[in-house]
Amino acid sequence: MVLVYVRCRMMYNITDRNDLTCIPGSTDYSTSLDMWGVGCILIEMVTGLPTFPGVREVYDQLDKIFKILGTPTDETWEGVSLLPGYHAHQNDIYVGKKLGLTFPRLYDIAEGESLAAALLQLDPVNRIGADEALQHNYFSCLPRKLWHLPDEVSIYSVEGVYLHTEPRTSLVLRT
Repeated sequence: MVLVYVRCRMMYNITDRNDLTCIPGSTDYSTSLDMWGVGCILIEMVTGLPTFPGVREVYDQLDKIFKILGTPTDETWEGVSLLPGYHAHQNDIYVGKKLGLTFPRLYDIAEGESLAAALLQLDPVNRIGADEALQHNYFSCLPRKLWHLPDEVSIYSVEGVYLHTEPRTSLVLRT
């Protein structure tokens, strides 16, 4: 699994281009990585804040992720302990918690926490795919016209769709 983090129009890979990893040693790249990115972006759109704001190094980034999602084990991610860099995390064992406890704004949107949790599964095998995500109940409240809107037509032309803005001071991140 590879985590690519998008923030402030810049893309940061967790490690260099030759060793794309989440747990150092894992070099699998698939569409499940893209879905991880969608989950991060969903939370950033809802909260206005970075999802996992690691700043120093790969292990700092992973620590931010594991504090919220829990440290992966062979019970939660089959084979994770066989990855070469896994043992670096065994000193910091975290139990995962509901995303809504860290990002309470997810509860303000019907099925928001459920979709974010499905997108941010640590084990790529358990992560929701694009087609499955589009069928998620999160999207059931959208006007039907949006599903058939031509690319060149703004979503704001559909009745009931509008941009809701909030003051920046109302956004709070809880860890």
